[in-house]
Amino acid sequence: MNKSASVILIYLTLLACFISLTPVLAQSKNSATLVLSTKNYQITFQSRRDGAREIYLYSLKDKQLQRITNHASHDAYPAWSPDGEKIVFTSERVGWWKVWTMDADGKNTKQLTNSSSWDSYPQWSPDGNEILFGSGRDGQTEIYIMNADGSNQRNISNHSANDNLPVWSPDGEEVLFVSDRGGKSELFLMSRGGSNARPLSPEKTAGAFPAWSPDGSSIAFVSDRDGDNEIYLYTIANQQIQQLTDNRADDKWPAWSPDGDHLVFASDRDGNWEIYLSDKAGKNLQRITNHPAMDITPSWRPFRK
Repeated sequence: MNKSASVILIYLTLLACFISLTPVLAQSKNSATLVLSTKNYQITFQSRRDGAREIYLYSLKDKQLQRITNHASHDAYPAWSPDGEKIVFTSERVGWWKVWTMDADGKNTKQLTNSSSWDSYPQWSPDGNEILFGSGRDGQTEIYIMNADGSNQRNISNHSANDNLPVWSPDGEEVLFVSDRGGKSELFLMSRGGSNARPLSPEKTAGAFPAWSPDGSSIAFVSDRDGDNEIYLYTIANQQIQQLTDNRADDKWPAWSPDGDHLVFASDRDGNWEIYLSDKAGKNLQRITNHPAMDITPSWRPFRK
């Protein structure tokens, strides 16, 4: 074989290798979307794309967007019941932020709270029997718990500081929340009934908008410790903190996928607030929404076949 023929053969071999690798490279780049799109995963979020804040449902499998609420007043902060059949949310439709529930399609709305102040940031318990929420009804912000039908509302944080943004542990036995009782916003834990309140870690974890992983091993949260709001991961076993996002914009409201392998969050890194998807290490970033209006506070629907 002459030299010219050898060069051509080598070129064709390399080209064939590149072509064969191209689908693999493309799949790796979009692995988060490809893995999740094989399941019927859905995400709710609030948006002002139609004027007032409304709640929307987005399907990762068929990329369909559905508007769930349609009211002249603001509807916000959606969170799912553990069976994925109902949504608890906050609405101004009676004049101030109150906690409501509705079916997954937006029907059968029911007002649960009716205090003289605001009630917001509701979270359904893992067993479906109770709902946590923040309230300003006692002057400062406190954490309340109530039965899923709105009965038996009671203050469980009961502190002179501000306590807010409660989330359940996966087993439902503890409540993770944000408090300024140490002088600045930090992550705290307490029992389901409100006893044994203490900082999440001895080092005092400054942050907000916590989200507990489904397996209970780690907590995603937001902190401005590096100058802007970024998402961090706190590993409970070794009390180590890992930074997941790193940009000059703000990243907020992380939420875990039901399988614990992915996170969604809101970011204004592209000039306005959009919903983004990444794996649990903060890699394989995908933008889910693309609209000039504000899209924030995503929440995963529990997996349904």
